[in-house]
Amino acid sequence: ATSDGPQKARPPVRFKRFAHDFDDMVPTPEEVGSLAEQLPEWLTDELRILRRIAVEKRLDLSNAFEDQWAGPSREKLLGVMDKTQFLSVMGILFAGAQKMRVLQAVCDTYGAGDIDRRNGGRQLVRWRQFSNDFDTIEPAPLTIPGMLVDP
Repeated sequence: ATSDGPQKARPPVRFKRFAHDFDDMVPTPEEVGSLAEQLPEWLTDELRILRRIAVEKRLDLSNAFEDQWAGPSREKLLGVMDKTQFLSVMGILFAGAQKMRVLQAVCDTYGAGDIDRRNGGRQLVRWRQFSNDFDTIEPAPLTIPGMLVDP
């Protein structure tokens, strides 16, 4: 006992729960900043082609991901989604124009959550940050040979 009266017992720290919750936290774009400037040149070139297609089709990636949402609302608020769902949405939006190595590199760059032991990388993708960064990428010129733009 102290002069202020009897001390109250403190609740035990649930360190395992804290550790898992801490690992699940996804940094905000303000904390991370834009990753578009940190991408390797080959990936930026590939994303510029996808950006041109998005401009021509008038795609808004943020709206497209939200429209295709099938995950928990907590993840939606955090701007993350399951990697397989992300790949599926990208496949729908850019059918025939996307390359698996490009999508895998995007998943690796914008990965979040637990380690994906089956497919490598992380289980979640920060789709909102990717969408915001994607919108800042300069579209490729219309003169690139072999570029698939379907009106």
